[in-house]
Amino acid sequence: MKKIAGLVASLALLAFAGSAMADGKVSQATSFDEFKQQFCGSPQDDEHIFILPVSVFTDHKSLECPIGTFVLRSGDPTDDPGHALYNIDPPHGVDDAYDCDAKADIGMTMIGLNCIPAGQETEDHEKT
Repeated sequence: MKKIAGLVASLALLAFAGSAMADGKVSQATSFDEFKQQFCGSPQDDEHIFILPVSVFTDHKSLECPIGTFVLRSGDPTDDPGHALYNIDPPHGVDDAYDCDAKADIGMTMIGLNCIPAGQETEDHEKT
């Protein structure tokens, strides 16, 4: 019975992901250049998920787009061993730019980065 429940849950997730991709709310990149093109070309006025290599964060500290420079950060939280956090902070003072966050197990090579317009972020969200 657990296998059937797991299969049903997986099918629902796949249907949601397929719908989100069809709606243009999910993008997948295999390199920094591909991610940059997708990220900078996105309207940044609604939520979006980017699936991308961790190397985007390990090899780059910023992302230049026409609306400004985004800061790329990553780190290992001391209160959650075995995980890594990934953030993209928007250009200072630009509320209609993405603010993005991800959490993944250490050792992952691909991550799902959740992005929303900076103006929709909570006020206590730490930025650089």
